[in-house]
Amino acid sequence: METEDQVLKKMETIFRRQRLSRLTKVGAITAALIILYFIGIYFYASARIAQAMEWGVFPTVEDAAIGVYSQGFGGAQVENIYHVDCGPNDPDDWRPYIRFCTATVVMDRVPKGYDRTTFLPGGFFVQLQDGWVWMPEGAFPGFVVRVMEMYHMEGL
Repeated sequence: METEDQVLKKMETIFRRQRLSRLTKVGAITAALIILYFIGIYFYASARIAQAMEWGVFPTVEDAAIGVYSQGFGGAQVENIYHVDCGPNDPDDWRPYIRFCTATVVMDRVPKGYDRTTFLPGGFFVQLQDGWVWMPEGAFPGFVVRVMEMYHMEGL
């Protein structure tokens, strides 16, 4: 027969092993989640960049704004684009490869569903190594640019 001290030591050893096993599992799951997060944001940014490149790559941010804003809609065609203004979205932002551009766009007639011919569109443009692309606000361009910085995918 085992003494009470021997039984307690065996139980303590079993509990210690179980605790270590739980901590190891929690550590492994945490490490896996962190790795999956960084892989996920890389693939999200890559997919958004590829999608943006399908809409056109332009040599300058002003050319990109004109290229994007020159597309007509609602049965109307663009007649004139002027006052193209591109600058940082945040005046304190030091990132040179994300810009917010606006322009005054005049259509040849009133588009279907609208009541005027002059519009002031605005959008985000991101610089890649190949040139400037338009990225819709729903693609979270600020987040994509931060991921680009993290993985050195930005263009300078």
